[in-house]
Amino acid sequence: MGELWCLAIGVDRSQFLQPLRYATEDAQALRDCLVEAGVASNRRVWLMTQRSPDGKDFDSFPSSENLDRLLDRLASQSIPPEDGLWLFFSGYALNHAGRDYFILADSDPDKLSETAISAKSLFDRLHAFNRHRTVLFLDIDRPTAPHAGPEIGSDIAQLAETTGVSVVFSCQPHQHSRETRYLQRGLFTAALLEALHHHRCRTFAQLEEYLSQRLPQLAEHHRQPPQTPWLVVASPDRSIFPEGEVSSEVSPSTEISGDAATATEEPKTSLAAFWQLTLTLAVIPALLMVGVVFSPDFSEIEESADTETATETATETAVDDIETRHRQRLETAKAAIDPTQASSYWRSIDTLKQIPPTSPIYPQVREQIDLWSWDILKLARMRAENGNLDAAIETARLVPPNTAAYEAAQGEVRRWGDDGMRR
Repeated sequence: MGELWCLAIGVDRSQFLQPLRYATEDAQALRDCLVEAGVASNRRVWLMTQRSPDGKDFDSFPSSENLDRLLDRLASQSIPPEDGLWLFFSGYALNHAGRDYFILADSDPDKLSETAISAKSLFDRLHAFNRHRTVLFLDIDRPTAPHAGPEIGSDIAQLAETTGVSVVFSCQPHQHSRETRYLQRGLFTAALLEALHHHRCRTFAQLEEYLSQRLPQLAEHHRQPPQTPWLVVASPDRSIFPEGEVSSEVSPSTEISGDAATATEEPKTSLAAFWQLTLTLAVIPALLMVGVVFSPDFSEIEESADTETATETATETAVDDIETRHRQRLETAKAAIDPTQASSYWRSIDTLKQIPPTSPIYPQVREQIDLWSWDILKLARMRAENGNLDAAIETARLVPPNTAAYEAAQGEVRRWGDDGMRR
């Protein structure tokens, strides 16, 4: 059986796009999962993030130059045909003139061909590996602002179909890849790690079945917009590992319960369930005996229970009404957004500030406010690039305090003010 090689890349921050929060954690988690499970040896796994340590002859910072150098190094290796490669990328991708580009830490969206890695270039460099044993796992996010041209991912999908390289996308072309602070990683990576570690998915068919069930569940549970995977593979029955066809000993992934809440839950063993049932059956007679010896006045209990039930029902109804209004306010704020008008983002942020931190949807509200603060700053930067510094400054000043983009916006206001004075 061949060896598995893996390149795990996570880019949290690039120069001109809103920072991601857990791309580094995503890449690190996949790397750790493969090495600790013995699926891949440490010498066959490369981790590129903005916080990972360098190797002896390897610069791990995810710049375009460093990735180019590593790809050249892999292409020059004498790789046995039975070996396989996984390339995992968590970060932004953009499409320009029909070409998809992976955004690295030093990439400039206005100079993609010079500063980013094109999908075409990446696929061309993977020729050292057997294309049927190469898998790309792409947890690629799409910027919130509108973009021109084909949908991001369309070029990658076409290259996959042409070359026979398998690609597993974190979401459909019209969706965004989501992160959550409760899992401390992206939803796709959380579901992927479950599929590999807990549910032993070995074929693309098994992986697709699991991810298609689990990703929407995670999105719903963490109050995120729907997210469903997208696989472009030549043969669904082929193993995702460099081991040929899947062994008959590997059981297919089981159906996922709709009540599953986190990425760390494990099923109970039959032995544990047996002892739990035994203990329950032993306790029931004892409880019944206690009830016989210490029997209170049941009329008082029933009256008290009725009163408490009525109070609890009224309280729950009131809470539900409040939360309904909070959700309606969130949807109203989203509907009021005009992507070309910074003031619409500012007004929607002001609307969401009326939702208190005690609300269950507050984490989602906080995340939305931070996203919109970066959208305001992006509009300001676009106006500065067009030479209208006064409008850029006024737009940047709309970024509210205590939002993710506030400090960056204040820095741009100072810089643009200095540039205006020099003129």
